[in-house]
Amino acid sequence: MHFQPIERPAQAFQQPVTPAHLQEISRRVFGRDVVEAVELGLGMYNTTYKVTIEGRDRPVVMRFAPEPARQARSERELMRNEYATAPYLAPIAPLMPRIIAADWSHELIGRDYLVQTLLDGVPAPRRPARLPPPHLDELLQEDGGGHQKGPRRARPGIRPGGGARVPDVERGRGRRPARAGGGRGRRRPARRRPA
Repeated sequence: MHFQPIERPAQAFQQPVTPAHLQEISRRVFGRDVVEAVELGLGMYNTTYKVTIEGRDRPVVMRFAPEPARQARSERELMRNEYATAPYLAPIAPLMPRIIAADWSHELIGRDYLVQTLLDGVPAPRRPARLPPPHLDELLQEDGGGHQKGPRRARPGIRPGGGARVPDVERGRGRRPARAGGGRGRRRPARRRPA
């Protein structure tokens, strides 16, 4: 098996899995061995591999959540929550990877994992310049030198993609005002304006 992990320091949040773990999961899910596993470095939370399985026409994606001890309280079982929301996304299912297998038992590895189909195409962070110019302009802003810096802030009256309006946070619209008294239910007396 050809195995290509991303080298990270031992204290890094994302940690690789071993080739043996990938083989065990492949044998459990498909009954076949892994030919190649290449770690994809696009995410910041899960450790993700593009895996070629013996006898399958297309590679699959294996995603591994961080070990429970590494997860913050607000992130606990995040992958399980993602899995649980999949039925609610049925209207856009053709645009999403299909989940082939999910395992929270920690029998093979001490982490939750998902096996998913691999979507065709190139991840957006790798090739945004391939979008047609009118769409690229909506999605990206330039720094003056023609370099893309990131998402463009929504402007009042613009509906990206014709869908829901994105609030203009810079001007305070769309933002809930902070509750008086630090958010603990206490209200300060209203200020009286001078007459």
